[in-house]
Amino acid sequence: MKGSKRAVDLKLCALGLPAALMFFALYIVPFGMTGWYSLLNNSFAREFAGLSNYIRVLGNTNFRLAVKNTLTILLMTVGGAALLAGVLAFLLLRVRRTIPALFILVLPLFTPSVSITTLWQAVFHTSAFTSPGSAYGALVSLYLWKYSGTAAVLLYVGLRGVERDILSAAALDGAGALRTYLCISLPCAQAHAGLMLLVLLMYAFQLYKESYLLFGAYPCRNMYMIQHYISNHFNKLNFQNVAASAVSLTALSLLLYALVYPLWRRREGGKR
Repeated sequence: MKGSKRAVDLKLCALGLPAALMFFALYIVPFGMTGWYSLLNNSFAREFAGLSNYIRVLGNTNFRLAVKNTLTILLMTVGGAALLAGVLAFLLLRVRRTIPALFILVLPLFTPSVSITTLWQAVFHTSAFTSPGSAYGALVSLYLWKYSGTAAVLLYVGLRGVERDILSAAALDGAGALRTYLCISLPCAQAHAGLMLLVLLMYAFQLYKESYLLFGAYPCRNMYMIQHYISNHFNKLNFQNVAASAVSLTALSLLLYALVYPLWRRREGGKR
């Protein structure tokens, strides 16, 4: 048995090796080169500059504004989508024919951003001169429409795994549907709630594409994110600033993932 299990493990490793090599070549190596360029004075002389590029970028007023706006937009989009997903998952538990409902909720995820932003531009009249309220409304509503359904499906899968005996006991004790959902079902689905937040964060960091399509390369002050700063300095061929800000953006994303990850990991560890 041990020999056969070892053979299966070796086959699985052999099958996964090409994907691991491609990931290393297409992601790890370029990111390593970016990190190295961020420590150089320029890309031609290649003189070691230490952390001077990071000090210059972090001291830049536009970059600090971009960090503030990025965190604000992340809080609004991820928080709003999580709340909406919780409501949708609660309603899904009471729908008899769930397959059509699940299909409708996931469908916006596969809608091309170019086509849907055209509709949003017509509704909100977005441009570089859009007022802050309209800009937030356009970007946040687009994010909620596109990703809240997928988040609700992820949460719904976890809620379906809650033991029926626990729910029946709560009903016998007189707990209503909403109280049972908030106090019993959601805590029991903690792992899937953590996974949902991780997925929403991943999509939120990709929101620059929709923001660029809505407001252009130079949006209003409240919509100026870290990706705008990177794109603008790339057009100016300021590659050291681009590298330092890209590494800073990666560090910020990893920090946020690290804050959410234990929510999922704690429940997974409890199961084992």
